[in-house]
Amino acid sequence: FLRQRLSSSSNMESKQEESTMDLRSIFQSHQLPDIYHHKLVDQGLSSIELLSQCSEDDVNQLCKQLELTLIDKLKFKQALKSVNIPREPIQYAIINQDEQNAIMEIHQSIKKVESLIIKNDGNYSINDLENKFESDRSKICAVFDSIH
Repeated sequence: FLRQRLSSSSNMESKQEESTMDLRSIFQSHQLPDIYHHKLVDQGLSSIELLSQCSEDDVNQLCKQLELTLIDKLKFKQALKSVNIPREPIQYAIINQDEQNAIMEIHQSIKKVESLIIKNDGNYSINDLENKFESDRSKICAVFDSIH
């Protein structure tokens, strides 16, 4: 019995270590400094399974608690989304082809802006990026206004 209990305890510890390593590798793959992983572990959020319970609001609150820079916040959210955190709710809607095309264009535009911000190597100032973001936001609103 004792051997079985010790084996079970050992398996749980190794699964938690494996999950922690998975979380660390996800952060590293998105070029996030280890300090954020350590802060999450210190707060008891050491595994993907625990983080998978987070809502969008929880993720935003975590970003504030971790005191992420804008670029690291985007990388953090991108890292979590790569493992479907927060879980995307399944929603069904009936849309026409114009709406579908507009949504795809908007999605592409958002991805381009995210990529510009993440890969910014000093070519763009924060003001330039914010202006690009606002310009794209205006275009998105105009597209939806024209559809409806």
